[in-house]
Amino acid sequence: MSGRRVLITGTGGQLGRAVGHAAPDGVTVVAKTRADLDIAAPEAGQAIADIAPDMIVNCAAFNDVDGAERDDAPAIAVNADAVERLAQMGIPLVHISTDYVFDGNASRPIPTDAEPAPINAYGRSKLAGEQAALAAGALVIRTAWLYSGGSGDFVGKVLAMAGTGDPMRMVCDETGTPTRADSLARAIWALVDAGASGLFHYTDAGLASRYDFGVAIVEEARALGLIDAVPDIAPIPASTFESAAARPAYSVLDCHACWAITGTPGHWRTNLRAALSEFSE
Repeated sequence: MSGRRVLITGTGGQLGRAVGHAAPDGVTVVAKTRADLDIAAPEAGQAIADIAPDMIVNCAAFNDVDGAERDDAPAIAVNADAVERLAQMGIPLVHISTDYVFDGNASRPIPTDAEPAPINAYGRSKLAGEQAALAAGALVIRTAWLYSGGSGDFVGKVLAMAGTGDPMRMVCDETGTPTRADSLARAIWALVDAGASGLFHYTDAGLASRYDFGVAIVEEARALGLIDAVPDIAPIPASTFESAAARPAYSVLDCHACWAITGTPGHWRTNLRAALSEFSE
């Protein structure tokens, strides 16, 4: 690992930042935000060739699920076509995919060899990207419900709403695993260090509904003094929540093969508490 020059794309996002911060000693990180390097742009290939990385960790993605449903062109450009071009450059590639490649009809943790069946445009674009990456021998890691606590993610949005004191509603019939970006970042480097390739699933341990996650966020935040009171949160079915794109009802990933390499992570609530604790310091 020492001495490698690693290009990390998408470092304006939560995962890209976390991967850069978690880089092992001796790794030269070249961090690029979308403004620095748009992987969907025609000139991206030459820009990457000029950087001459030994490896690419692709954290760039179009993640607006509802926006992709209304117009899938940006999602296809970034999540599929650009990834295919990265995969064909002949540079070792690590690519991040999603639980949204599944239809949500499972009732137990989903293994890597389960048949994908995305139910929205975002999931279809991500599936196309991961297939292109895998065909080129890349390391592809599916994850789920990623957060860091920033203003744009689920944790940040819940904290902002909780700060108003107004009652909230949370979907209670979508189940997955909240996963801290820092946790996934460390796992990525562990897999790279182990020389892994192919398809892996990685999340924190445990499972939760969106409602469970929301309740945990406000309870932990109140305990740490980040908010003044715990607001009322009502559980609601996804069918009553208006959105352009359907979401998988169940997308808990079976991560045991990955954890055998990376080590078993903490439970999602333990990692949530650790993330929020950093805000209170």
